Amino acid sequence: MECLQACSWGHRSVEKFLCSSCDDLLPLYDWLYLLFIALVPLLLNSFFVQLYAPPKSTRQHLFLQHLCCLLECTLSALFSVLLMPPRGTPILYGCTKNSLRDWYPVFYNPIVNHTYTLRCTQEIVFPLYSLPFIYLAFCLICLIILRSILYLTVLKNSYIANEPYYATLFAIPVIALFHALFAGLLYYSFGYVALVCSLGLNTLHMALKREKSICKLYYEMIYKPRNLFVLIVHMALFGFSILTLTLNRITANGTLISLFAILLVPLPSLFYLVTVGITDPEHVHSAF
Repeated sequence: MECLQACSWGHRSVEKFLCSSCDDLLPLYDWLYLLFIALVPLLLNSFFVQLYAPPKSTRQHLFLQHLCCLLECTLSALFSVLLMPPRGTPILYGCTKNSLRDWYPVFYNPIVNHTYTLRCTQEIVFPLYSLPFIYLAFCLICLIILRSILYLTVLKNSYIANEPYYATLFAIPVIALFHALFAGLLYYSFGYVALVCSLGLNTLHMALKREKSICKLYYEMIYKPRNLFVLIVHMALFGFSILTLTLNRITANGTLISLFAILLVPLPSLFYLVTVGITDPEHVHSAF
């Protein structure tokens, strides 16, 4: 049909005149982008639980709250994918993306006779723009329902903080606003964002222990469950970023160079352990 109006949801314009349905299977890179978006609320949820944990909180109470965060995000992701066409299946179809401008069609509406703007804006990058909003909406719903059930049943007589609950309620709309404005930029750079965050957070986490001995720091990281869990999360995020950045390097037989890069996952932590003794500021000042 002629482009007298925007294409319907799940369609995009072809040669500026026809609307074609989005029937292409999502590539792995798009799935990794959606996974990155799904991980952001989960990591923030867990961060708020740890940040606002009162001194009297037991390990069991913290574990239940982290488990509830994981359940909230898992159910939200499942419901979001099942809601997208074809509904009821874990398969997602999308449109082919050509450039960054496909993410911001509102800025490229045609102008007729230099006076009248023809509103032909549609989701060209379907479903990568709309699906995260649906996921975040489900995150809010699951947060309100599941976290309330947890607080009113299992943790009813326990001393827990309510700050993680309200912090997440505030953070999810902020994530949605950020996605609305910078989704296109994030799509092409989320691998680098994950890489910087994993390296920075891993360094910060190990530096906060203030241990100058390799053996003591090794003991702190490996034999304390909380530190070991945080270390594993940082390594997983680092591996995720490496996989994303090397995804386009595919050989003829279909193997990925990314698989070999997974061997580099422990490298940042090992490098910090080996060099922690010679990076003490006292040694730096004594050298001058």
